[in-house]
Amino acid sequence: MTIAQRTRRELTVLAGLAWLTLLAPVPLSLAGTAIIFTAVAVSLEVVVIGGSRGLAVRRTHELDEREIRLRDLSYRIAFRLLLPTVVLLIAGQAIASVQIGQPNVALPVLLRPRPLVTLLVFVLLAPSAVVGWLAPDAPVEDRPPISKRPWLLGVATAFAGILLWWVSIAILPTRTTVATLVPAGNFSTSNATCGQFAATQDAGYGFVTSLHMLMTACWDGRSAYVVDSPLSPDPVRLPSWTFPYISSCATTGYDDFSAFTNVQCQASTDPGGTLHYQMFGELAPVHNDGQRFLIIHLVIDRNGHVLRFG
Repeated sequence: MTIAQRTRRELTVLAGLAWLTLLAPVPLSLAGTAIIFTAVAVSLEVVVIGGSRGLAVRRTHELDEREIRLRDLSYRIAFRLLLPTVVLLIAGQAIASVQIGQPNVALPVLLRPRPLVTLLVFVLLAPSAVVGWLAPDAPVEDRPPISKRPWLLGVATAFAGILLWWVSIAILPTRTTVATLVPAGNFSTSNATCGQFAATQDAGYGFVTSLHMLMTACWDGRSAYVVDSPLSPDPVRLPSWTFPYISSCATTGYDDFSAFTNVQCQASTDPGGTLHYQMFGELAPVHNDGQRFLIIHLVIDRNGHVLRFG
């Protein structure tokens, strides 16, 4: 082995701690830091793979009998650890669903990128981590010279992953999904018709993060307006956090790989009674360079016709 067993174990522990942070169901959101934990876990395990001469991924004819036994044992142990990993991921998804909840008008269920990345990292790296932990040091006379290659591979892997993540934020186009419910299922008024409007706009095709708009509007033939709460359906009021199933101005709560700054919702009614509503957020960390914004527009006339949504 090109890296001593003690060093390999220390690296595996550090990588495991970073991976456990991704696995843990709480906190619900890692506020954009998941890419750091992912890069740390993957890059350290790449170093371990190189330091154990890639024993877990090499072909059988390239290994001796002792190495084959060690490789097979590592895969058995990793397979046994897979079931509790999946159980914890399912539990985390259930906790997230309870905390976020669902309004009456629902968009398609989004697959959280964090559990998917956590599972992928485990499947790809767990056998190599076990090998790095169990493989003994070679006899002194058989040890190869110290090589920097495993460390360079680890650094290159982290750099490539972070570059790919940045490209997904700064360059890939956004994707918008909308849904409407008219009349609104959880709000009504005697002198107007109301509807509920939901939309998400994804950065990085949903892998990075999403804006999530939920808005209830009413119209009476004279004007359209945003409902603030069931107790005060006054014209052109902004959404309230107190009534999240009526209206909300927030992200999806899945801001693991990136985060928004300055998320705002704005509403105005023109002289013709048409409601103009928009939600926007500045995507970090791109805002210092490209100032990339995600924006969702909704325009409803005084008779309830949706002129623009998305």
